Amino acid sequence: MENNNEITLDQLPEETKRPDMLKVLCILTFVACGLELLAFGFGTLLLAMSQETIMKVWENVLETNPQLADTDPLVFFHQVGMYCLYAVIVTIFSLLGAIMMWRMDKIGLIIYTVAELAMHFFTIEMPQQSDRSMGGLIIGVGLDLIFIILYFTQIKYFKKKLA
Repeated sequence: MENNNEITLDQLPEETKRPDMLKVLCILTFVACGLELLAFGFGTLLLAMSQETIMKVWENVLETNPQLADTDPLVFFHQVGMYCLYAVIVTIFSLLGAIMMWRMDKIGLIIYTVAELAMHFFTIEMPQQSDRSMGGLIIGVGLDLIFIILYFTQIKYFKKKLA
């Protein structure tokens, strides 16, 4: 006599097929992208600041960063605002890749990987930049590489093939 109560993997709901590791990675990515969009979104507001506002704020900036004394405040705020704008665009692509991976689509992994690595090519030209610690860059790239590697370990569960 056959047991008709057995459920095959194909009969399970789509949500239960997603591995726990992929769920955790995607949720962490969603949270990180949300925080980045919030922070960089506010940073893009620097592009809308008037010259009078920049000059008022610049005095406070010089108190905390005296190495910027020789920097043109208008150029500095424009560079930071443009960096934030580029970061918003890249973060949207990263989020799009994570959403596609949540749907178990392999192309999302490629989009996410390119977006995360592209983020590290944007820089802000600042005086004495060579004196800055590379620790932040190393930690950022390292964390991105860890996530990319962990996502690649989950590729066997993705259902859609790369074209």
